[in-house]
Amino acid sequence: LVDGGVLAGAKFSLTVADPAIANCPLIGISAGFTEMTGYHLHETLGRSCGFLLTGVPDQDIDAIMRSRSRDFVAQVMTDIKSRAEGAKPAENKEMLILQQNARKDG
Repeated sequence: LVDGGVLAGAKFSLTVADPAIANCPLIGISAGFTEMTGYHLHETLGRSCGFLLTGVPDQDIDAIMRSRSRDFVAQVMTDIKSRAEGAKPAENKEMLILQQNARKDG
């Protein structure tokens, strides 16, 4: 995914983040995401998706979904630490988060 991989040609908007890495950075984006937001691969990889909310009015941000996202990432990090200490791995977990975003050029 780091070089665009299978997402590179996808016409729908999608980002993939890795909650196992501190700050849950983006590790992939689709061409549709670039078209919708104006952000290119080199501007997004390795960044937390929070930057996408820059300029979005507070009333348009889903605070409950952001809270659930943070809780999910915290749980993944706890699971990773537990596994490193020898605990049985938890079930694989995935989360789909929908959040209104603003284009970088307004």
